[in-house]
Amino acid sequence: TNDINFYLTAQYFSRNRRYGVIANFLFNRLRNNENGGIKYDTMFTGNVETNRQVYTVNLNNAENRVRDVGFYMKHYFDLTSHNGSLKDTDSKSRKSFDLGRIAYSFLYNRQVQNYIDYQPNSGFYRAIYLDSLETYDSVTITKFVNDFSWTNPSFRPDKQPRVLQLEAHFKQIYSEVSYHDTKRYFNQYVPVAEISFHPYSSLFLNAYGDYVFGDYNQGDLSMKVSLTQTLGSTKHNVGSISLTGFSCFQQPGWFYEHYLGNNFNWDTTWKKQDIISGGFSYTFKSVDAGITISRISHFVYLDTAVRPRQYNPQFGFIFAHLNGEVNIWRIKMKGQFAYQTIQGTTVLRLPAFLGTLAIYFTQQLFHGAATFQPGLGFFYNTQYYGNSYMPAIRSFYLQDMTQTGNYPYMDVFINLKIQRARIFVTYTHFNASLMSRTYFMVPDYPMQDVSFKFGVSWIFHD
Repeated sequence: TNDINFYLTAQYFSRNRRYGVIANFLFNRLRNNENGGIKYDTMFTGNVETNRQVYTVNLNNAENRVRDVGFYMKHYFDLTSHNGSLKDTDSKSRKSFDLGRIAYSFLYNRQVQNYIDYQPNSGFYRAIYLDSLETYDSVTITKFVNDFSWTNPSFRPDKQPRVLQLEAHFKQIYSEVSYHDTKRYFNQYVPVAEISFHPYSSLFLNAYGDYVFGDYNQGDLSMKVSLTQTLGSTKHNVGSISLTGFSCFQQPGWFYEHYLGNNFNWDTTWKKQDIISGGFSYTFKSVDAGITISRISHFVYLDTAVRPRQYNPQFGFIFAHLNGEVNIWRIKMKGQFAYQTIQGTTVLRLPAFLGTLAIYFTQQLFHGAATFQPGLGFFYNTQYYGNSYMPAIRSFYLQDMTQTGNYPYMDVFINLKIQRARIFVTYTHFNASLMSRTYFMVPDYPMQDVSFKFGVSWIFHD
């Protein structure tokens, strides 16, 4: 893998901060050699060959290349001047009317995705449509987004939350999709509205909605609403509860309807996917627990033949989580756990349980000048038929042959902080040689054996 990332930012604000502009430029390039997974899993699970470098793989001369270039700029201007001292502002806050803020943002992004295979007739693919000697699939996605918005401030001049906040956007999105000799153009308009209601400090209500006009996504709609109530005052309470709701009615991604490559091609249409979900959560100090129940219909996925399909009947998805920390003297236990189940279908597959747990000890050294943290890390998920990976289209698809999971991953680590420098040393997956070799996250792609890693992060003076 060869990965290059470059990110540049700039900003300017007027002296009274009534006007401001922020901008950024990014360039990402990824080159990833693809092996298609090992050809014979028993070579790994039975440890027939200890040298992983000599395993027979499905692809010997394939590569994915992704290049991403983008630019973003946002201007804002406050329609009301806020000059004057805070004391003067307090005396006028009830009499003055804030006209809010207008903003304009511009986004340009161009992503090129190339898949290259100099041996397309290796037997790994089910079909060859264009060239039996060399695969060179190229997809280019170019996007321009103009966003005009208005909002009133989140806080009053006296720094208290505003009872009612309004925000409105109007987006114009122009996109181009090119692959082989095909080029498609899309021009869409998206009005967006958001409202927040904060009548008193312990209650917060937020609602959001958008709608798409034009071309491929005509008629797409999404809405979100959330209500958070603190159980007590801001300083003295027994936590907070939140209710959330979400609904979307959206066309599946363009890729699921139209694609042309050397090994895969389809040209079809699907109904809009429909998702409705509701959730409840409770948060108190470092503990967060909740449950979300969703109803999904017209779900689009890649089947076992690596072709898009749509499952029209409704099915349910239940997700429950528990995140928290426990402190005992200088020992901290920090965990994240989830239970999830799919009701009514097998076209969406997920492990029933997964969780991570970190246990570490914290010791101050040299009169607080350094912090020493040795610890253990664990990850586990139950067994299920995990999706396989197809590198030619960089996507996952259903498979019914291999179950993955039911294997604990264990790490031992040491963190050391010395003023602004952070040093970490990790011995990852130290239990690899102590247990059965069934550590696959994706079929045919074994996870890494035991390894030693270290790094340094140093923050210089600003």
